[in-house]
Amino acid sequence: LQQGAPQYGILLAMLGLGAVSAALLMHRIRATWNVDKLILLGAFAFSGAMIMLIVYPHMLLASMAAFITGVSWIS
Repeated sequence: LQQGAPQYGILLAMLGLGAVSAALLMHRIRATWNVDKLILLGAFAFSGAMIMLIVYPHMLLASMAAFITGVSWIS
């Protein structure tokens, strides 16, 4: 991405926002899906976000990938 410290801070904030959002909604998510499906979905979402970051090195897409990474980290 070749960005500076402020952009890195934005990416970390998006990761944290995704993690907090998932934590707040986890009771609803676990009511509909079992733990095995959550782990599988989290692994695929994390992998997809990393691939998206590699293939499309743009700040907006990197922010979305960081948010998805935060969500999948909690699941």
